[in-house]
Amino acid sequence: MSGITDLATINGDEYFTREQDAETIAQHIIRPMTVWLPFNDRGKAFDIVLRKHGHKVICTDGDFFETDPPEGTQAVISNPPFSKKKEVLKRLDILNLKYALLVPFLFLNDGTPMDYATQIMMFRKRIHFTVGEGGGYRVK
Repeated sequence: MSGITDLATINGDEYFTREQDAETIAQHIIRPMTVWLPFNDRGKAFDIVLRKHGHKVICTDGDFFETDPPEGTQAVISNPPFSKKKEVLKRLDILNLKYALLVPFLFLNDGTPMDYATQIMMFRKRIHFTVGEGGGYRVK
């Protein structure tokens, strides 16, 4: 299985979460925790918003499948590369970590999320992502 090291080259998977959508997730986290952002999210929406809500945030940009969670990690919150969503779920299950992931709604038809998810949060509106470094918005 290939890893994730350069997200910009993996099937156009470099879509970033907007702060307003990260805020929706952050508002549902009951208590401050140590959150690992494993997909090069330093300075991006989840990093900014989670810190604002009092969470300790650890950002890494190595290969998610080869990197051990930083010490003290209690949860992973991310918008993982959609082309690797099944593999990401499987790895999180092996790591036995809590997580919140933004994945395409149609992924629910696959059945895979039901093998791992204990709770599913759905947004009332369609989520739009920022494309690349400060690029325009495009529906993914």
